[in-house]
Amino acid sequence: MLLCSVKIKKHTVTLISLLCAAVFVLLCFFSLRLSPKDTVTVGEKAVSLSAEKEEDIEKFLSETGYQSSEIVMKRDIVIPSEWNDFYASFAQMQKSQGFDLGKIKGKPAAEYTYALQNSDLFAVITVCDNRIAAAHLSKLNGDGETEALLK
Repeated sequence: MLLCSVKIKKHTVTLISLLCAAVFVLLCFFSLRLSPKDTVTVGEKAVSLSAEKEEDIEKFLSETGYQSSEIVMKRDIVIPSEWNDFYASFAQMQKSQGFDLGKIKGKPAAEYTYALQNSDLFAVITVCDNRIAAAHLSKLNGDGETEALLK
């Protein structure tokens, strides 16, 4: 049997323990910061970004002040891993609303298009990993530019 002993001073053990605790706290802090947000703030209210069902998306629209009349289209897409100028600009508009498309580059997503009541605009909601990842307003015929849904 091999036995090894090491002589360590008491303050060294305390210092190593404090260092380990600090590293643990930092890891917890950064893991929380890197996880996707569960809500986005609209006015003074936190609105859920959960999108496990289409009803969740309709609730999101309602809570952000839009009334949808019907879903017009649902299509599967992939968030590009390489962005051209248009998509970089689109991602910047999303970031201004609190969405970060950079975290889902190259991932599959679903895009839902809803007709809005009393409007010629459509709400386009992008869902990735059961959460709302992007939202904008658009005219379905392509006239005009996309607008931020959250103002």
